[in-house]
Amino acid sequence: MIKSPNNGKWYRPVQSLFLYISEGLKSTGNIASFDLDWTLTKTVRGQWPKDSDDITLLPNVPSTLKDLRNKGYTIVVFTNQKSTTENKINFNYQRVNNFINLIPDIPIILMMSIGKDNDIYRKPNTGMYQTLFYTTEKIFPTIERLKPQPTGSVNDITLGIEPTMVLFVGMPGSGKTTYYQSKLQPLGYVHANQDIEGTKARVLKLTRNTMAKNLNVCIDSTNPGQNRREEFYKLANKNGYNIVVIYFARDGRGFNKLRPKPVPTIAYSMYYKYL
Repeated sequence: MIKSPNNGKWYRPVQSLFLYISEGLKSTGNIASFDLDWTLTKTVRGQWPKDSDDITLLPNVPSTLKDLRNKGYTIVVFTNQKSTTENKINFNYQRVNNFINLIPDIPIILMMSIGKDNDIYRKPNTGMYQTLFYTTEKIFPTIERLKPQPTGSVNDITLGIEPTMVLFVGMPGSGKTTYYQSKLQPLGYVHANQDIEGTKARVLKLTRNTMAKNLNVCIDSTNPGQNRREEFYKLANKNGYNIVVIYFARDGRGFNKLRPKPVPTIAYSMYYKYL
């Protein structure tokens, strides 16, 4: 346990994660979560903080957080504060404490990833969020353990009885392959993926061979250009296939570094050029 502001308590459940809980905080069952820098706070002097006191709230933050709390939300703040030295850890710790002192009447949970490497606790990885739900009561002695509630399936698509082609459109890192693996692979869809096949020609060949067997197929590529998509539309129409297009709106650039082989930055510029 670490020295804390406003009678709250800091914990360090793992080496690269700091966890703050306001005194007496109880779970409400609903979560309103925020990033810290340039979402709730900004610097006073320039783009980067000059010292640990160089932090202030953005307009309307206290009133917004109070309103959410009154509506039954538990306020949770997730922040990456990469720290390569012990001095940098102390700097980030003091600066985040100064933020907490700016909202003394608003109980919060705050998680701060301080690892120097991109471990599971650094956003966009899910380690901090998983810790919020699944850490032991030894780490959360002052609050009721938060329990995730099922939200239903928000990503289901309606598929026809006839053979179906599902065509993805989305930038690298936007979740296309993850969606295929979780939603379509269990249904027996053949995976036509250019990263695996190597070329567009091989993707088209695999698609034709799949249609010859009357099997469902998923075209898992970025597919930004209308001309590229048109080739698959014609194949589907020629073979009597139902067509479902799924557009992945998420910006995948933040997830690129998590890919086994990150794509060049220019790939994102080219995607938008042809979209």
